[in-house]
Amino acid sequence: MSDERAAQERFPSVGDRDDRHNTASMMGEAFFKLGGLIAAGVAEAGYPQRPIHSTVFAHIDVEHGSRLTELAERSSVTPQSMSDVVNDLVRMGYVERVPDPGDRRAKRIVLTEYGQGGIRTGFEVIADLERQLGALLGPEDHERLRGILRRIVAAPLHPRADAKR
Repeated sequence: MSDERAAQERFPSVGDRDDRHNTASMMGEAFFKLGGLIAAGVAEAGYPQRPIHSTVFAHIDVEHGSRLTELAERSSVTPQSMSDVVNDLVRMGYVERVPDPGDRRAKRIVLTEYGQGGIRTGFEVIADLERQLGALLGPEDHERLRGILRRIVAAPLHPRADAKR
């Protein structure tokens, strides 16, 4: 299946419109592609997972664990959705819930030894993808892309700049 066809299936509302290649949709496609490659690489190394699990792996405090509410906020998902993902990861042996030493009523989500191995493998897969992107784009364009993305992430953009007045 072509990348174009895959994008249309993932984002059917875009259809055949001329503006379907807007910046946000292309960044979204890149995000889904790279996230899928990371999950596949980690799974191939013996740590099966789905891309949704990155909502925990990308945001958990690797050393001390994190509260579920912190993970949900950092991932921009509801606490209920995060709870579902954490429950899945508990069943798979990646994380466990332990009492929070600072608040007996709260729990922290911490990585198990198996989860720590998955995280290390994820970092290795990401490093390999970074090398591939560097080879694809060349070092100068790769660093330029990273700089542009940092600027976009840091920019005070609004959904409708003309409507915020």
